[in-house]
Amino acid sequence: MGVQRGIAERIGGSTCEKTTRGVVSATDIYQVHYATPNTSADSVLSATGLPAIGSAHPRFPGLRLSSLRPRQDDNGQRWVVDAVYSLPDQSVGGRVPPPSEATRISFRLSSWEEQIEWIHDAITGRPILNTAGAPLTKGEMIPVSHPQIDVTVEYPTGAPEWSVLGPLCGTININYVSLLGLTIYPRCGLLTLEIDDPNTGGWTLTAQIRIRTKVVSYTDLSGEAHSNENIGWDEVIQNRGLQEVIEENGVRKWVRIMLTPDVPNSEGVYDQQPATEPLPLDANGRVLTTGGVLSMRVAKYRAANWSALPFL
Repeated sequence: MGVQRGIAERIGGSTCEKTTRGVVSATDIYQVHYATPNTSADSVLSATGLPAIGSAHPRFPGLRLSSLRPRQDDNGQRWVVDAVYSLPDQSVGGRVPPPSEATRISFRLSSWEEQIEWIHDAITGRPILNTAGAPLTKGEMIPVSHPQIDVTVEYPTGAPEWSVLGPLCGTININYVSLLGLTIYPRCGLLTLEIDDPNTGGWTLTAQIRIRTKVVSYTDLSGEAHSNENIGWDEVIQNRGLQEVIEENGVRKWVRIMLTPDVPNSEGVYDQQPATEPLPLDANGRVLTTGGVLSMRVAKYRAANWSALPFL
């Protein structure tokens, strides 16, 4: 029987890698002949008889086909295709086989560190008070560690969904996310993505999720108290200013805050002076004279739904 052109034929046995866990990888070799020289690699990979990405090895069913690597002979009429099989992703949260033509998903749990000014208690989120009962205005800078998850998704064929993944880069999670046994509360995870072409065929998607926990207690502009609230990547900013709002003849104006001294001058006059630092304001934009300092929760990053990520 002659050579069947354009049809893949398996040649030789499997080259295997073994460890104490047994066979962890195998490579089978196929050959494809063409009458016309310099047939494209795409045509070779579509030849009848080649196994499909994600399919089980015929001898070692625990292995899955992760990549097909074509090599052309010098005469341009014969191609050799290495069919590489490996163990499917075994990490928590991985899928077998992974979606969107990906063959392996790798996870890594580590940490990242930020410097914060230590003026709040880490458990209650309340300001640290001095002996006079006033919040500290400046504290010691200390390092704080937070969890970080790195995920690598390999695509030996095809490509990631650019239009779906691109807009997610640089966002925080709008919903709860569970990964590697961790629960990432809404607005507490910051996602960055990298998509690389390794020049060996296929693509590699690298995702990094930095988790930030920041517990604070505050009273918002409407007067509602928030106790031990985890604001994640958001910030709480005190409602302060150097100007206050007054109304004259039905017209609202912004004027510099003037302070009356505790003691008179040499002429016995209590001469008002402009405030030299921002002071707490009430909900109406006037200087706050009673009650707790009002604050605003402000978002630093755009939030998005991460459900389209291939590893969730």
